[in-house]
Amino acid sequence: MYSGNNIIALQSRQWLVNALLSLMRVENYQKITIKEICEKADLSRQTFYNFFEQKDDIIRFWFRERYEITLSRFESTKELEIDDITEVFAAFLKENNEVLKYIIDQGLDDIISDEVSKSIPIFASKVIENIEEKHTCKYINAFLTGALTQILICWFKDEQKLSKEELSALLLNLISGRYPN
Repeated sequence: MYSGNNIIALQSRQWLVNALLSLMRVENYQKITIKEICEKADLSRQTFYNFFEQKDDIIRFWFRERYEITLSRFESTKELEIDDITEVFAAFLKENNEVLKYIIDQGLDDIISDEVSKSIPIFASKVIENIEEKHTCKYINAFLTGALTQILICWFKDEQKLSKEELSALLLNLISGRYPN
């Protein structure tokens, strides 16, 4: 995948992302072709393959780009608290609500789970730095990945009956072992 900083290349990559997201608003993801994405972005198939191997890679790139943006907000913070993570999760939902809904409505739960599992260790490392038994970190990451992925999917499928703030508070309580009555 392209990792340079050529402005034209970066712009082309963003056009491909925008093209797929735009097509997902009106068409079933499984039926969208690479040719359609390229036509919508007004780019060649060769340009597509310079950046991505398949259309799933566009969704994966979108997720990675979002969590890198989110993580950059905490670069100066040495260690995060659990409530910081739940607030970040709520902010992520708020900022990316429309696209996340399309992704979930299209049944791309596996991509969500994969990408959440890749982002959790990055965020968790800022929370669990002081855990003495480092071998337990993979279990903590697995727990958080499953919890966050399923909460995200459930929240969208439940048509967001909880506000983002209520969801953040519920998640904080669940992670802290305080279960609502």
